[in-house]
Amino acid sequence: MKYFISTFILINILSSCLSNKTEKTIELEVIPSHFTTIIIDDSVRFSFPKDLLKTDNLKFSGDHQFSDLINVQYVVVQEDDKSNTLNLFAADKLEKIQRKMEELSSNKLTSFKLQDIKGVETKFESKVYGWPSKLFFWISVVELKNKFVTTITWTTIDRKDKFQKDAELIIKSFRRK
Repeated sequence: MKYFISTFILINILSSCLSNKTEKTIELEVIPSHFTTIIIDDSVRFSFPKDLLKTDNLKFSGDHQFSDLINVQYVVVQEDDKSNTLNLFAADKLEKIQRKMEELSSNKLTSFKLQDIKGVETKFESKVYGWPSKLFFWISVVELKNKFVTTITWTTIDRKDKFQKDAELIIKSFRRK
């Protein structure tokens, strides 16, 4: 019962953090030549740096996982059936992600739009169980026709500045086929 009440309160807090501003339309950046592209849901292209190699052993499970162990950069893409509104799904997903963290972050979901693809994003730093140092996260959830796609990118705090531009492009790299 305590768990249910605390989860309910956390979801309400996260829902209230959603940006009340109108969604900002993102100018589509050209995908850089050091990126590669895969197709998700037979309708959308998703891009990420070629240095990231496909893996299946990251802390955050996903349909697509990529890592660059040398540069300490990671990307997980999770596909979920549509079962709610984008904002409610994103708040719930963020709460589930943060269960793996030693400390909750104060973050705010901001709405955006890439052509006709709606999404929300957030970024924050946090200590995660099992990691020796703090990590910096960039997270987005986009709404496709039949599913939500969550992209989680992260690196260590000391590598944040080096990975930031790529991470921000990764979470907003969705393009219609």
